[in-house]
Amino acid sequence: MANYILFLSIIGWLLIFIACRSYRYKSLVILQFIVGWWIIELAFFQMLLNIAIMLMAIGDLGHWTFNTILGFALSAYNAFQCWVIHVESTESKAIFDEGLTDVVAMHNGDHLTSNRLTLAYQGISQHQWLKPFSFHADYSKVHKNIAYGENEKQRLTIFEPAEPCDTPMPIMLQIHGGGWKLGYSDKQALPLRDKLTQAGWLFISLEYRLSPNAKFPDHLTDCKQALFWIKQNIEDYGGDPDFIMATGGSAGGHLASLLALTHEKEKDLLQPGFSGEILPDIKGCVPLYGVYDFTNENGLRDQVPIQPYLEKIVMQTPPDDPLWQLASPIKQLHNHRPPFMVIHGALDTLAFVEEARAFVQKAKTCETPCYYFELPQAQHAFDLCYSPHAINTVQAVHYFCEHIYTQYIRDQITD
Repeated sequence: MANYILFLSIIGWLLIFIACRSYRYKSLVILQFIVGWWIIELAFFQMLLNIAIMLMAIGDLGHWTFNTILGFALSAYNAFQCWVIHVESTESKAIFDEGLTDVVAMHNGDHLTSNRLTLAYQGISQHQWLKPFSFHADYSKVHKNIAYGENEKQRLTIFEPAEPCDTPMPIMLQIHGGGWKLGYSDKQALPLRDKLTQAGWLFISLEYRLSPNAKFPDHLTDCKQALFWIKQNIEDYGGDPDFIMATGGSAGGHLASLLALTHEKEKDLLQPGFSGEILPDIKGCVPLYGVYDFTNENGLRDQVPIQPYLEKIVMQTPPDDPLWQLASPIKQLHNHRPPFMVIHGALDTLAFVEEARAFVQKAKTCETPCYYFELPQAQHAFDLCYSPHAINTVQAVHYFCEHIYTQYIRDQITD
């Protein structure tokens, strides 16, 4: 090991350097994402890896050279950098606490809502990052691959709390990401799924038709068709069809946003075959690292344009088609939209954070609230496992969800 430690430490330093920079190069965005996610979300384990390399070098003390000394020092530096990244990730809780200050104040002294709000900080340990891939699906009864349409991709899975509930349960509808052309719902949002089902929520993971076999608005139509199925059937599973929230990451964040913003819009186009139906409205939306502007109106993606990919794979129509406006959540914002909680990583190389900022800036001109949380040291898909970012995000999202739900309960009692 003494002969190889310099080489390994240089590789480690380069990976950390790439992970912690927001540079964007068209040919390297995928590599930047993979490296950034691996280093940042598993930083504690990267630190342990560097320490292990150092210990193995110490065990080979008789073969040390000047290069070994340099490598040992660089490995120590790498371990320290990984520890700093880990600590900064755990401190993201303060970002959420500050951003939700007004929500907390709103519920102070409210005995009606206090019990539900305390659920947001139960059931998940702040040290769960020590077991990042240890998910707790045993909290739920699972109803798999329920057809909501005729296509084989039009399927959903319902995760039902193991503990029985005396009242209709609030519903979270999760839409997976994957660039509108790949992805599976059972691989994404697992920490949030486990958190909400443990707290008595009905969690629904949605599959939809994928490009290039499908083109927009097929993806959104499937989401609306699933919503129609939920309206008709979810009471059989104990769910409340009048309280549905939506979430998703990346392409799923894009579709969740559109689902919340296009209620009763363009029904002939977006609800073919059931345009006469009034769908449940989305009570709140939580898009994570989403895409919000297909038209690139503000030139935020000039360096790494997404339009060629969208035109060829997703939209399959020229950018001057009005359909591109309909496909852009930032173009669909209106005063009567539901509350939003937008979360994005500042180092995201796939869905640009500048686009999220522009969306939120416009959303905040509307009457209903839009909460925005930008995680300084986070890449795309930071919530896939129990990393510190994911733990803090899940707790904050759950708190936001309970806030929206308790307002709904209060309105029900008032009525």
